Amino acid sequence: MNEAVFRIFDLPRVEDIPSELIAVEEVRDLPGGVSISWVGLGATFQLVADPLLRSVSIKLDREGECIRIYREGAISLRVRDEGCNVGMVIEFRSGNQVGDIRVVLGDRVEIMESALFA
Repeated sequence: MNEAVFRIFDLPRVEDIPSELIAVEEVRDLPGGVSISWVGLGATFQLVADPLLRSVSIKLDREGECIRIYREGAISLRVRDEGCNVGMVIEFRSGNQVGDIRVVLGDRVEIMESALFA
């Protein structure tokens, strides 16, 4: 299983993200945050992390759908490719708590938020 791990509120280096997992299109340093755009599993994703708001938003261009998750103290992000038939898991870690946004791409785009982060 391919995966990449980096701190949400640090600007990750493109070379730290395996090319076979995601094709990074753009990494931009925003005021107090970071924006990462990448392509994976047939859709383009954009992740924007803002440490001042303690928020993370993920946009999938396939549906033009955007979700914003407010997480106090979210410190790291793990992107894991579970295979094209399953999808991509974007997992947020905060202290001892682990939660994830599971993005399943197939006939439809399905976004599931883990109850661990409720």
